[in-house]
Amino acid sequence: AATHGAVILPDEGTWRVAAELDLEGGARPTHQALDAASLCAPAVLFAARSGRALLVDDARTDSRFRRYADATGTRSMLVVPTTQGGVTHGVVYFEHRTLAEAFTPERVRFAELLASQAASAMQNARLHERLAQALENEVSLNRAHRRFVPQRFLENLGHDRLDRIALGDSVEKEMSILFSDVRRFTTLIEGMSAEESIQFIN
Repeated sequence: AATHGAVILPDEGTWRVAAELDLEGGARPTHQALDAASLCAPAVLFAARSGRALLVDDARTDSRFRRYADATGTRSMLVVPTTQGGVTHGVVYFEHRTLAEAFTPERVRFAELLASQAASAMQNARLHERLAQALENEVSLNRAHRRFVPQRFLENLGHDRLDRIALGDSVEKEMSILFSDVRRFTTLIEGMSAEESIQFIN
């Protein structure tokens, strides 16, 4: 079993630790930059860039990670990228700080299965987020359109959406028009600012 773990996600061209797990403190969310976190950044970047799982039986004997091992006492590491469609969506990181060869083949296969499921879940979450954002943008755009083109005007033209109106669309209807004259309107307007005059008219 691992003594320390983390989930690392891409964030605007860099990598950030989304959550950490250890035997003493339990699971805790975080948003640390990768180089500021208490894990082996070179190992994470190797898995992220290669798209392949990295198993280190003893970091003290691996020149790539010996400096980290000497500083933290870490012996074993297992780093698995979460990939889908050839794209890395995150990295799952495990380490054991006292035991060499801590990760058996069975644990490696389990971690790879976990990472595969995590990639699918993250992809679905991102898709849901994009759809929600698109819906919010559509609603906001419709509200903006209605401030300039009232819904009743669209209905009079026989449409329910602004993008369905074509050049030349028109209808003939009998309508009543009310003309109203505001006494001393010019005098009133001349004493107002542009903003005040618009508010007055509306």
